[in-house]
Amino acid sequence: MKLNPVSPAPPRLAPPAQAPAPPQEEPREEGRQDTIELSQEAQDYLKEQEASRQEEPVTLTAAEKRMAEKAEQLSAAQQLLQTLKQQNEQIREQTEKQADAIKKAMDKMKKCMKIAHSILKGKRVPPEDEQYLLENDLKTYMMAMALREMKKDPEKEKSVLDKEDLQDGQEQSQAPEAPEAAAEVAETTEA
Repeated sequence: MKLNPVSPAPPRLAPPAQAPAPPQEEPREEGRQDTIELSQEAQDYLKEQEASRQEEPVTLTAAEKRMAEKAEQLSAAQQLLQTLKQQNEQIREQTEKQADAIKKAMDKMKKCMKIAHSILKGKRVPPEDEQYLLENDLKTYMMAMALREMKKDPEKEKSVLDKEDLQDGQEQSQAPEAPEAAAEVAETTEA
């Protein structure tokens, strides 16, 4: 639809004497458009109405307001859910790391306790096992050596260490030992 501006008509004082002639029909074309001719006053009025609509906030019906509130709540809930999922993933990763660390520490403690128990019973423990106990739990090593039973013919004990433990022990033994630990071991073996 097209709007064509028209100059304002002069005010009429008397009715027209003749009826206006009917407009002649133009030949119909496909895709013909309807046209409306508006005076300048009408165009100004329409422009004012459009400007006031743009300035005024759009008033929503109660149903539209409820739908908008529900959409906002849904958006907030989705953001919260996404945040919770991320936090849950982080906590799960941290928990797995902690569980792995605890498992390794417990395995190390279990091996140390087995070695210390064998020493306490007076059994002959492989030197690698003794070194492992010394490096990983010095107090238990010292206590086991101090309280061990002395036997004339001690049983030979199998190693409780894995290949990984032996490799770790070799790497640590190549590193220089702390002088304090060496002094403590020397004192306990002399006593």
